[in-house]
Amino acid sequence: MNTTSTTTNPYSYLLWIGYLILAIGGSALYGGSLSLHFDHWSFDLGAYWVIISASCSWILLFGITYLIGYKKISLRWLVQISLETTVYGVTVLIAASLVNLIARGLHFPSLLMVTPNILLVLFSNILMADHYISEMKTQNFPKQLSLLLWLALLDGFGIFFLYFFSKMF
Repeated sequence: MNTTSTTTNPYSYLLWIGYLILAIGGSALYGGSLSLHFDHWSFDLGAYWVIISASCSWILLFGITYLIGYKKISLRWLVQISLETTVYGVTVLIAASLVNLIARGLHFPSLLMVTPNILLVLFSNILMADHYISEMKTQNFPKQLSLLLWLALLDGFGIFFLYFFSKMF
């Protein structure tokens, strides 16, 4: 088990809180920024939609990964790499929010912004998956299993939750 990460530092909890704030804030900002281009979208509901959908997917990925690998990985280590992974993705989403804001200022047609948003979310996902799978590999967690869990739980259920919660919001 890897115990050399920052989780052995008593201040890591502050780091985790910072990561959580960044993840929630960045997701809210991105979800809200979609309202700049889509008339049926409101800033607050867009923010809730992304936060809740992503959170549900992450809870599934985290929980099932831990249930499968609890003999190989420590809970604190999994929390650390999960939060680190979200920071990678949310950094791209914050940049995507800026792209949405600039495009709105330049009066780009809403339909034109669908493709850049899809591509930025895809890039965010690839970046996060690469980090998650690489970190899981350091704990002798099979790469194929990590990829399968990522695709099924984070991506698959992520799409489901986005659809499901879009009907609510």
